[in-house]
Amino acid sequence: MKKLFVLICILLIVGCISNTSFQKWDGPNEFTGAGGSYFTKDGIDIYTLGEPNRNFSIIGTINHSMLAPGEVIALFSDSSAYSNFAKEAKKQGGDAVIILNSKSKIVSFSGQGTTASSKNQGLVIKYIR
Repeated sequence: MKKLFVLICILLIVGCISNTSFQKWDGPNEFTGAGGSYFTKDGIDIYTLGEPNRNFSIIGTINHSMLAPGEVIALFSDSSAYSNFAKEAKKQGGDAVIILNSKSKIVSFSGQGTTASSKNQGLVIKYIR
């Protein structure tokens, strides 16, 4: 039974297309947040509501998009985006990501199932110590 579950998960994930991109920030560069809720993923703080209650600078924006079977989007889209956000934030020298928006929608129905898309956007930031 466990092998069947693993096989089904692999087959669902193989049908996924995802992309993560980063763009540098060019604008005002020192901000003080009012606080918010966050969790830590691979050493990077992910703010899902609000921002850090401290001084920070913006390094850039990050975008993650995913096209996959509807079941995969429902189960894994945010997790995939947050993992990719943490990886890209580390690569760019960031300490945290502030989630700006997260959207999912069904793009097609067929006899073989549904296809859905997910788009997430965030700010990569560096804490000012």
